[in-house]
Formats: sequence, C-alpha cells, structure tokens
Amino acid sequence: MSAKIVLIDDDPETVETLGELLRRNGYEVVGVTNPEKALSTVFLQNPNLVVLDIMMPGVSGWEICSRLREFSSVPILMLTCLSRDEDKIKGLELGADDYLVKPFNPREFLLRVRKLLERATAPLEEVLVEVGELKVDLTGGKVYKRGKEVYLTRRERQLFFYLVRHRGRTVSQDELLEALWGLGWKGGKNLLKTYIHRIRIKVEDDPQNPCYILTDRYAGYRFVAE
Repeated sequence: MSAKIVLIDDDPETVETLGELLRRNGYEVVGVTNPEKALSTVFLQNPNLVVLDIMMPGVSGWEICSRLREFSSVPILMLTCLSRDEDKIKGLELGADDYLVKPFNPREFLLRVRKLLERATAPLEEVLVEVGELKVDLTGGKVYKRGKEVYLTRRERQLFFYLVRHRGRTVSQDELLEALWGLGWKGGKNLLKTYIHRIRIKVEDDPQNPCYILTDRYAGYRFVAE
C-alpha cells in the first residue's frame, strides 16, 4: 500500500506540481489549498506524512504545525522561503521533522520525503537497556527511573533513544541533527543543547553533573554503556 501524504499550501499551482511529482513516484496525495481545512483534513485522512507550507493567509504553517502536534505525531516536512536559522529552529521547536527552503531540487524533496517515511516506519529493536537506576524500553518507547515512568516529549524521546541505541559511542552534533531533523540539516546546535538539557533534568539526579548523558567537548554526546 502506498504512503498517503497530505500536501498543504495555499498556492494551487504548488499543490498541483508537487502533488503530480509525488504521485508519479508512487504516493497517494491529498491536496489542501485552504489552510482553515488543514487540521480537519489531517485528522480525517490520517496520512503517513504532512508537507506544510509556512507563509499562508489566515492560518500560518507555524500555527498548523503547533496544533497538529496536539493530537498527531505524523511526520511534518515544512516548505518555506524563510531561510534564516532562526526560522528553521522555530519550525523544529514547534514539532516539524524537517525543513526545506524554496526553491529546491525536486530530487532533494523526494529524498527527504522518503527518509521521513522510512524513519517513521522503521521498527524499534526489541531490547531493554538498564543502566544504573534507568530502564529504557526501546520497544515500548518508555523510560523508567527507579521504577517510575519518566515522561519525555516525542522529540526528547527520539533524541534520547538515538543516544541509547548508540550507547558507549560519542555521537556528533551533526549526526544527531541529521538523524532527527533531516538530511543535510547543519544548523540548530543551540536547539540540540536545549533538548539535551531538558532530558537531563528528567533522567539525571544532578543535571549539572550528569552520569548518563555525557558531553564530550567539541565532539558530541555519549550515553554511558554501563
């Protein structure tokens, strides 16, 4: 069964052009040119991916992204003419999974779509990791500290689990950014630092002196092996 993609852009020509490109590559596409109908369409269609423009009249892509995250974890690829790092970081903080600046190469667009869908459907390995007073259930997507569940947001969980899967190895900031936020993403290291800090507050006894998520200066982050 082909993946279903909801394409949201107030420009009918863009919806038609990208929709045809996606259909030619085997995807089912539902186009939305009225941003007021974006949320209801995603809710009713239950897609595998949302492609979302930012600059739209009435309801912006920022608002749609934020409200989508209130009820859905569907991968979101933002398309926009805004190229500043601050705008990219804002989109990722609101819950987008990737951010592509217009104009873009159609092949890059298709590659990012494929990568997002692959990440969303990749099965978790059946493994339970226990280190110190932490228990990480990679299959069930849960983290426990001294037997009590630790609540992590979707993005915090993705980041933490990536480090746990690569425990004992220093993972560079660029690798983390690309793995979690998309192909070629090289910005937002302050955003990454913020997420690491939030996770440490939840899993460490002393976030200022962590014993689970260590910082290897100038190299990256490492989850202890044992």
